[in-house]
Amino acid sequence: MKKFIILASAAICSVNLYANEQSTTVDFYASKEEALEAANLEKFNTKENIELVSKISTNLEKIKANPELGYAGTWIRYDSENRAKHVIAISGNTDESKLTELVPALEIVNVKYSYKDLEGKRSEILNIFKPYSSENNPLILSIAINDEENRLIVRTMKENFSIVNEILSKYEFSSDLFDLEEQSAPARFMWDLYGGTKIGSTTAGTSAMYLCSAGFNVLIDGIYQGNVTAAHCYEQNRAWKDVHFNMGGSPTGSRKGGYIGEYLASGMPFAMDAVLFGNVNHAHNLPPVMMYQNNTARWVNDVASPVMGQTVCRFGGTTGWRCGVQKSTNTSVAIKGRLYNLAEATFCGGGGDSGGPVVNSNFNALGVYTGILGASNNTCGAVVGGGTTISIYQPLIPYFAHFSNVKIKLN
Repeated sequence: MKKFIILASAAICSVNLYANEQSTTVDFYASKEEALEAANLEKFNTKENIELVSKISTNLEKIKANPELGYAGTWIRYDSENRAKHVIAISGNTDESKLTELVPALEIVNVKYSYKDLEGKRSEILNIFKPYSSENNPLILSIAINDEENRLIVRTMKENFSIVNEILSKYEFSSDLFDLEEQSAPARFMWDLYGGTKIGSTTAGTSAMYLCSAGFNVLIDGIYQGNVTAAHCYEQNRAWKDVHFNMGGSPTGSRKGGYIGEYLASGMPFAMDAVLFGNVNHAHNLPPVMMYQNNTARWVNDVASPVMGQTVCRFGGTTGWRCGVQKSTNTSVAIKGRLYNLAEATFCGGGGDSGGPVVNSNFNALGVYTGILGASNNTCGAVVGGGTTISIYQPLIPYFAHFSNVKIKLN
């Protein structure tokens, strides 16, 4: 079976962006390989490493769900020859043989806090800081779980370090539980079908569009075709419930194209930045592929769990491919008065990339792109790869667990 297919011209023309965005010069990487090289990550993208990540993803959710295993986090470590090693942290009295049965060739480390402990402490901190926050000015901007360090990363603006430390000390949070880290501003969405195709939210009677990228194509109830993209592409203005192709020719151009469908099943009420839109009139073909390179597409592989330390890449209609390293897989992020449970990676983003597919080296579907931590509108300027930017994206496993009638389309 061929690995790549040629896109139809209508789909090629439909990759997305923000209608009112200022024109910005950005580097557009047309292939994942080019983005990996720019981020200096191609050395980790070996066949052996890709196979290891695939094995990890197979049983990771089973390990997390088993309370007897004392799961405390997992990550990938690379040796001097760039070979990947899988590490799992455990807390308490765990029968290590049960872990090695599920995941062979494993390094096990013992740590103080279980994953459940860290999630509980994070919830406590967020609740404590609620009275100190407003929708437009939260004191705590995000809290990430750092699997490898067995700690929380509590992020706030630099000028708030003293007061945050004072409050955490008052409530007797141990210094070995958390690190304070600067976040320059609250997280922001990247403004917002075909994996990476340009789309726009709009409505009848206007040519204006709120621009995003399509995520992964899905089947609803085993019959209806749709696509999962970022929920904020819809929730920013729910009156604009219609999704159209964006036929704008430049990376930041906007031109209303053909109607695709309406938004359905938003995950935003459940702290998830993912939403469906349906191909309601069955006018378009939504194959199980995403943009690849040079006007070609590639088959998408099944949904997988992100793993700290692995190589991850995303495709967006504005900036093309960008690659980085998976950081925290579990971060509570405050955006416009709401908390979201997201994952982090060190690739950059630009306006209109929201909703685009995030994949691992094996092209497993990991999630859909949300935005960045901080104040910048566009972090994909004249920089190498993703630089030190931290982007956030919505993992797909929680979304599909909640909307169990939705399944990713596979070849």
